[in-house]
Amino acid sequence: MKLNFKKMAVMVTAVVLTANVMAQMSFNVGYLNDTRMQTTKLNNNTSIGTTNYNGFTLGISYSHEFSDMLGINAGLNYQFLFKHDEINLPVSKTDITTTFHALDIPIRLELGINLTNDFRLFGYVGPNFIFDVAGKTKNKVIAIVNGEEQGDPVKTETDLFKDTDYSRFNLAVGPGLGIKYNNTMFRVGYDWGLLNRNTNSNTNNNFILKNNQLYVTLGFAF
Repeated sequence: MKLNFKKMAVMVTAVVLTANVMAQMSFNVGYLNDTRMQTTKLNNNTSIGTTNYNGFTLGISYSHEFSDMLGINAGLNYQFLFKHDEINLPVSKTDITTTFHALDIPIRLELGINLTNDFRLFGYVGPNFIFDVAGKTKNKVIAIVNGEEQGDPVKTETDLFKDTDYSRFNLAVGPGLGIKYNNTMFRVGYDWGLLNRNTNSNTNNNFILKNNQLYVTLGFAF
């Protein structure tokens, strides 16, 4: 009985140690590009417009390897997206600045291969749950007289979630590739948005809003 208990204790200890070795946390930071697609359907005609935002993403992720090849990765990330436009007319100049702040939770199934003891190549696929915390557009218009700015600018601000029919929530899915060298990881991936983010029941069949994201990140395991 004592022998069996000792064997069980050794097995449990080995499992715990193995799980700790195969589970890993990492901090990730990188570039984010967001493409927002507007599809308009009117009188049997369809037009598609796109708006691109640039920014960054940072967060933490948890990886667990079930075997040398198969694992799962989940994370919590912050996103910041930014776009600035300038419209110059003979009688006015308009600056338009749009920003988004979001949180996302990706859950990825990962397949990889250890090329050496220090170098690993992996690919992954899975959903990403995205929630926009805030989104605003700021406009600043100033009059132009004889080629010079005149008077004080007129400033307005729009809350894109309170003042419009734009959903905060998005569900995306996509693949990615990565390499790991010791405790440093490089990832590149693309997510396709699945949901129509136009919440207006009168127009959401004719005006569809979706957004896709490209990201490139550098991670440091700890």
